[in-house]
Amino acid sequence: MKKYQSSGLQPLSGSVSFLQFISTVYFPGIQGSETIFTLSRVYKMYTIIKLFTGMVIAMAVVTTSLANTSEWELKKDKKEIKVYTKKSDNSDYYSFKAISLIKTNTQSLVNLMRDMSAMDRWLETCRDPIVVSEPDGASRIIHMKNDSPFFLISDRDLVLLQRFHRISDDVVMVDLVDHGNDVAEADGHVRGTFNGHWMFTKISDTEVEVEYQGLTDPKGSVPVSMANLVVLDVPFNTLKKVRKILHNNKTKYDSPVVIDSL
Repeated sequence: MKKYQSSGLQPLSGSVSFLQFISTVYFPGIQGSETIFTLSRVYKMYTIIKLFTGMVIAMAVVTTSLANTSEWELKKDKKEIKVYTKKSDNSDYYSFKAISLIKTNTQSLVNLMRDMSAMDRWLETCRDPIVVSEPDGASRIIHMKNDSPFFLISDRDLVLLQRFHRISDDVVMVDLVDHGNDVAEADGHVRGTFNGHWMFTKISDTEVEVEYQGLTDPKGSVPVSMANLVVLDVPFNTLKKVRKILHNNKTKYDSPVVIDSL
């Protein structure tokens, strides 16, 4: 109390507003309602600047986050297999990309991909694959069933165009394109979609870099969060099985490829 009186200020009462107190201390040359008006403008300007700054920071964070979603992120690195994921532009589901070096050659990989009797042994969740038709010597329409990894979630089925073509002397691609309209949905299954590819890049006469990339939409009522949980396991287990089969059957698939485009 004495502190305010000694400086020429009056004691504060319960009816004096906070702005009036600030005006008396910091703007002694401005009196009455003019002081309150001036401080109100200052306070409003401060509030606007604070809100604007917050918006700029928030926009920067969102922009950075969106930029990062377009980049592949390494999510699993185990047993010499790397699995990456990224958020897809036109889907709530994550795309995957799995890469591994396998001691084999490109012709063995192509022959394995074309062996329908072995497909359910290396393609994770795959069951009962059949060739529906062959548009040409390098392409096939394949129908397969896929076991659901979740209890009470129906199994899926897929129809894919499998197309082989050579990119260069050292690179062979296998396109996997959804062709769901070509075959009726299997009884008791929900028709999903898949688009992706295999890429085989020769590193040496005995080693190939294998890349398996794709985006699955299970359709139906599978929650997005649940579907994204298995996006790492399917490509990882698939590459692990491919490597094991080729290791155990070195001569079975090491024969000339009978596809003209290759």
